[in-house]
Amino acid sequence: MKSLLELVYKLLKIKFSRTPNQNTRMKKILFYHLQMLGGVYVKFLQALCNNYNFTKGWVGPTELAVFKNVSLENIDVAEHVSLDNFLWLEQAPFASGSFAQVYKGQLRTGELVAVKILRPSVKRTIRRDIKLIKIISRIMRRFLPIDIVDIKAAADEFCNACRLEIDYRREINNLEFFYEMYKNRDEVVIPKVYKLLSSASVITQDFIAGQTLADVLTLKKHHQNSAELVLETTGSDLWAQMAILGAELCHMAMQEECVFADPHPGNVILLPKNRIALIDFGIVSSPPTSRKAFYDWVFEYHRNLNGNKDVDKLMIATLRCFSPALAQAFANYQAFNGQSVLEVLGDTFNDRMGSFGENSLANELFVGGHLFQLYYKVLDKNNALGLKLDINNFQLLKAIQTYLSMIYILDREGDGTSFAKCLNLSMENALSRVGAFGIADDSEIEVSLPESYAILSDALSSLAERDEFLFNKLLGRI
Repeated sequence: MKSLLELVYKLLKIKFSRTPNQNTRMKKILFYHLQMLGGVYVKFLQALCNNYNFTKGWVGPTELAVFKNVSLENIDVAEHVSLDNFLWLEQAPFASGSFAQVYKGQLRTGELVAVKILRPSVKRTIRRDIKLIKIISRIMRRFLPIDIVDIKAAADEFCNACRLEIDYRREINNLEFFYEMYKNRDEVVIPKVYKLLSSASVITQDFIAGQTLADVLTLKKHHQNSAELVLETTGSDLWAQMAILGAELCHMAMQEECVFADPHPGNVILLPKNRIALIDFGIVSSPPTSRKAFYDWVFEYHRNLNGNKDVDKLMIATLRCFSPALAQAFANYQAFNGQSVLEVLGDTFNDRMGSFGENSLANELFVGGHLFQLYYKVLDKNNALGLKLDINNFQLLKAIQTYLSMIYILDREGDGTSFAKCLNLSMENALSRVGAFGIADDSEIEVSLPESYAILSDALSSLAERDEFLFNKLLGRI
């Protein structure tokens, strides 16, 4: 409780001061407070750092060490694994996360393995920690602006995921699934899991040598960027590796039964020959509500990246993908000119873009390829439409934000053009692969007229309160 009071005092002190950049200063206070608490709070902090809006403009290599440097816990390895199965097993971990510590060893059959052991302290304190994180999220909600994903909802989802993550049997099954998916693919490596040597608190899997992206971000020398370090140490093109990761995330969402939903820097190992390895499958996502809607969103995003400035089509595709009930409700009603209200909404997005100058933040985001940010930070500021995401779309959105945040941080080290190039290559790859097989049209959902009216009414009320410009433009055309 004392820790919470200290956090509130520091936030209030900033809130009622006249210092500039208050939101950034509050984020820093929160960052270092959670880092100080350690354990599950660091994992929650990692989730926050995966969000572009949380990290923008202030997070550097020192802060990104949160994905790598976690304090060690004294664990007696022999209490958790049978040493009879190993030729040798190191007693000191080579990697330490907020939930687990990882030890290198060699099986009697010759394989080099990584043994991931759940921290005993996590199991002891998880219930208390979850309650405290929910309280912290409510505090954050009071001080930081509302985003498209409500911070309380994000904390609730995080806490639910924590409960699942402390039982490794689910992650073991996830590892088997993804290993089978990629076992015949050269560019993506998934470690093999040894199920008979694993349990609810231990995972034994192949050891994969290499630096994680978190290592690269924190180890690069002064005036050296991450791409130069990766080329020097592995001979690989970092941006080609990031494009592979982006393409795989898109392709999984379009055609696979499961999506790798935790692509943060500590879970991506950079290998020679432009390959990557993915580790830690405690957090996965189901496919989006509609694969076709997701495909259409990627298609429109890709078109805009290639110079087709059709903001209206992109914004409609974004709504259909991530908030299908709201999009369908808007589509169910006709405006006076014969357009659906959804189409009118798309036109008003174009009007909003036109209201900004050529040097505005909106155009900077557009030119730089940050079109998702353009949607929910500029065109739909403060979640003006009151979007509510179902759990599948929320988890997928979180994974996308994590990936976008990574390549945004890397892009800041260069000339500012690699972000858009990487996305373009990722989407082009995924779209071409799906195009070869086709995709079923599962985008239509049923929303009755009474339901549509209620959704439309709520959205317009929210719009009137939070974005007067967009509300007046939309109302004038309906």
